[in-house]
Amino acid sequence: MKPKILLLIIGVLALLQSYVFGQECATSFTSHSTGSIISNYPVNISGTATKPLNGHVWILAHLEGFDGWYPQGNGERTITDSKWVCTVYLGVPGETGFYEIAIAVVNDDGNQALNNWVRTARANGYPPIPFPGVINNCSINRIRVEKR
Repeated sequence: MKPKILLLIIGVLALLQSYVFGQECATSFTSHSTGSIISNYPVNISGTATKPLNGHVWILAHLEGFDGWYPQGNGERTITDSKWVCTVYLGVPGETGFYEIAIAVVNDDGNQALNNWVRTARANGYPPIPFPGVINNCSINRIRVEKR
């Protein structure tokens, strides 16, 4: 009888750990893919995401070859039925070229840092930032698009 109770307890703990710490983390773009040509400004980008409880989904963009990144959408993405939408500004009106758009799942500290950027970006002239650190086991999903 004791081994069955012990197995039950271990199973419940493993399930609880999986739920709290190890939820699936997956992201994708559904509206655009690498090679897409974008002619409108700004552009609405959409996709899917599943994330851990402490995860926050952010969309970032930059001109290809540029080291800095720009958070998009004025904040983290709201996930509804595993779907998200974001308005993305690629450069400025009239500017063309190749851009990378990325999905990052960050932790609470990363989310706070990105929210701080959103609050102060306009007053500071929209400075680029380094790409944020992502939660372990959450890969970074990127697409390369051409703005014409």
